[in-house]
Amino acid sequence: MKHTSAKLLALVDEAGLSDGTLRQLLSPFGIGPDEFRNVDRLFALDEILAIFRVIVAHVANADTVFRAGQRFRFTDFGIFGLAVMSQPDLRLALRFTMRYRPLSSPLIGLEVQDAEGDSGLVFYPLPGTTEDHDIYPRLLDFNVGMFLSLISDAIGRDDFTSAIQLSARADKLSQDLLRDKGLHVIPGALRDAIVLKPWAMDAPLRHKSTVGAALARKLCGDALASVRNASKFSAEVQAVMIANIEKPLTTAFVARRLGMGERSLRRRLSEESLSFRLLKQSVQSDIARRYLGETRMTIADVALAVGYSDVANFRRAFRALHGVTPQEYREDLRAGGGDNWPNGRK
Repeated sequence: MKHTSAKLLALVDEAGLSDGTLRQLLSPFGIGPDEFRNVDRLFALDEILAIFRVIVAHVANADTVFRAGQRFRFTDFGIFGLAVMSQPDLRLALRFTMRYRPLSSPLIGLEVQDAEGDSGLVFYPLPGTTEDHDIYPRLLDFNVGMFLSLISDAIGRDDFTSAIQLSARADKLSQDLLRDKGLHVIPGALRDAIVLKPWAMDAPLRHKSTVGAALARKLCGDALASVRNASKFSAEVQAVMIANIEKPLTTAFVARRLGMGERSLRRRLSEESLSFRLLKQSVQSDIARRYLGETRMTIADVALAVGYSDVANFRRAFRALHGVTPQEYREDLRAGGGDNWPNGRK
């Protein structure tokens, strides 16, 4: 999936960076301010995150990053934003967001928790970005600011938040920043989340439109199909991985199944700005979460079922990606929300 610089431009504008400063920051990447401001120019995820890291290091202000996120409105996301705004209520809008989220070029992972009495948005690092401990807190600041702004804009009120829960991955800057904004912050949680008040999911959207929703949904479907068609080779690799998930998924194994050499396999994935390791990690994670949520398999059995010979390695990989252990993830799901979600502390 390729990304535009649109989200980073909001940060540049909020920080008031001059073209001279921006040119200096971008010089290691071989691009200039004009090229960076051209939203037709597409970047790989690792490029966008690297540039984000450099800009944030220069800004060194969590509040600026948060306010940059707050600049966004659904209209900034084109037809995708129109489709979200046209939904009848927040629940359907968030479901639509998750289904078509690739169209918004996400920089952070997102799950919608929708349980009786408790609901909200859970954030986590995207596959392959878990090593970026220095960048994740700022991505969290940016996205919390953005979603607070988007929801407020969509329902026309800003009292929908019950709490902001922060895990150990979020730093003290994030805690202090959100408290200063008058938000109720719960530190030491297992997940980073915006917890919504019970009524929020049913809140009607200000710009709901049956005709607009139907039209925008069709256009988003066409756009998402184009994105997936552009990634046809990676889809083939994923299909091989899913069909053989319990086996050691090496590049040699997958390449043989596809009738090609390992070098060609890596090159073809690289052309889509993907790596074999990240794709494998994503597939294993998706299937593991289904097993944990939909079966009674033991954690050890789930680990084996998704290709891990060592359950300890599975636990470490799962926690690095989702911020919770497999057991904690399952317990949160079985609790169905309640007092433990999404913090999950006992």
